[in-house]
Amino acid sequence: MAHNYNPARRLFELLTSAVAMNSNQTTQVWDATLAAEGSPTVLLQRFVALDRLYRETVAALEKVEGLDRDLYVGQIGGVENILQISTLLRSWEDVKKGLSPTTMLALRFCASYLDEKVGEAELERAQLDDLRRELEELVTSLLESGIDARLKELLVTLASEMRTAILEYRISGAAALEKALEIGVGAFVLNRNLIQEHTDLPEVNRFGMILERMKGLLDVAQTARQLAEPIIKMLMGG
Repeated sequence: MAHNYNPARRLFELLTSAVAMNSNQTTQVWDATLAAEGSPTVLLQRFVALDRLYRETVAALEKVEGLDRDLYVGQIGGVENILQISTLLRSWEDVKKGLSPTTMLALRFCASYLDEKVGEAELERAQLDDLRRELEELVTSLLESGIDARLKELLVTLASEMRTAILEYRISGAAALEKALEIGVGAFVLNRNLIQEHTDLPEVNRFGMILERMKGLLDVAQTARQLAEPIIKMLMGG
């Protein structure tokens, strides 16, 4: 059965991954779960984002008319406790006690309950991973190229932002991808003359195809904006 990618489901999947980690260092568990790639700064940012996801889950539940708050929200309070910054200094064996089987089951029920209420279509991880690899290859190609320095910096920055958005998808859902797409479109509007001077470059064309693929994913999640259409056509030589 296809699930709605609502905040409770994203939270449940992330915490399930964390509980299954074979490590007793809390920072290592969250680094792997949140794809922080060994960066303490990124880890802290995504840990804070995870706490926001918990609060988003509670807010989504509380908006449902007639909800039995004690039956749903009241049963997942342990999650809030393990998302305190101070828990990063404790052992994971101690921290994950807050994610008891009862708490995780209650969170799973919350996710199922919200399937009918809020959320977005879940994107296929294989497609996201493929797009991430494409962005990584593009950045490598750009760094090795001899194209205009201003254009290189612009494309590398935007491709890196899009890659980050993909890594944050499990926390923020399609909103992270949409934000990256909007930033990309805005940057191209501001640098329209520079782009138009180099639309024949393979790197520009490749970036246009990546933008088109990201917009296609957002169409699936039903969040894409029409704003991207003219920019993509320009990059594709249309």
